[in-house]
Amino acid sequence: MFDACISLIEEKDFQEITINEIVEKVDINRGTFYLRFEDKYE
Repeated sequence: MFDACISLIEEKDFQEITINEIVEKVDINRGTFYLRFEDKYE
């Protein structure tokens, strides 16, 4: 998951990255993301 965030940060500013972009990059659904993290800042 963190590698996906790093990869996205290389493409654009962190503030512009959405949860959808993160979950698409790691091929999980939003529900799974929110089971582990409160938001993208966590």
